[in-house]
Amino acid sequence: MKKILLLSLSLLILACTNMDTSTDESKEAQISRLLKEADKKKEETVEVEKTVVTDNGEEVTEGEVAVQNKKSHKGMTRGEIMEYEMTRVSDEMNALQADVQQYQEKKAQLKAYQEKLQKLEELNNAGIK
Repeated sequence: MKKILLLSLSLLILACTNMDTSTDESKEAQISRLLKEADKKKEETVEVEKTVVTDNGEEVTEGEVAVQNKKSHKGMTRGEIMEYEMTRVSDEMNALQADVQQYQEKKAQLKAYQEKLQKLEELNNAGIK
């Protein structure tokens, strides 16, 4: 009976040590699989809704697609990486400049409307007195 217990205990210990090593291997396999998936995924797009108010006071919702997770630099030389990043940053700056220009135009338009409103209020107040 003692021999059977000893044999079963040794088999249990052996099985437990094998399970520990097999989980480590599965973790390594999982890490390598995740790294491969990360390399495959080059660009991820996110849809952004932008609400614009027209001159008539109507709100129009526009859908935009913004690119996240820029292109991978894997296999590119330093010069190619610099060129790619400079063009990407230049494009982003141009987009931001266009947004700033649009904001300035809307601000000027709002200021003109406020001046017209103020003049109309002055005329209205002068007519009442």
